[in-house]
Amino acid sequence: MKKKDSRMVGQIIKITYFLLIVMQRICVVFDIFYEFLLCLHG
Repeated sequence: MKKKDSRMVGQIIKITYFLLIVMQRICVVFDIFYEFLLCLHG
């Protein structure tokens, strides 16, 4: 039971870390896109 629990925790940490990286990438892309739109309208 304990081994299974630790494995679950590991999976949750991996998924959380992956989601954080994905969110950072999306934020960077939105940042670049926003700058691009500002340049177009400016």
